[in-house]
Amino acid sequence: MRTLKLVIVSILAIVLMIAVAANMAPVSLRIMPEAFGIDLLQVTVPLSVVIILAALTGLVAGILLEFAREAKHRVNLARKRREIGELREQNTRLVAMLEKHGDDLSLLPR
Repeated sequence: MRTLKLVIVSILAIVLMIAVAANMAPVSLRIMPEAFGIDLLQVTVPLSVVIILAALTGLVAGILLEFAREAKHRVNLARKRREIGELREQNTRLVAMLEKHGDDLSLLPR
């Protein structure tokens, strides 16, 4: 399995390197379109950098949205774990109380 992961990652890395090498043409990035007549910022970078930054931005946005979506599930899980802990403590207290009063708990299945 480890070898398979290494092969897949190697293939993806080679494909990524080929894509980066094929897209080295410079592109100009502007904050505002030229039609507006406002030239605030203009940067010239290789197209591959733009593609990689766009992919990373999408990845980060997806991770943050998924984290926010799962928040209700994490809250629910924490509440259930707390409830289980309280029930275990209650069970321990009840078993101790029954043993104190001489009830035979060995007959009960566990």
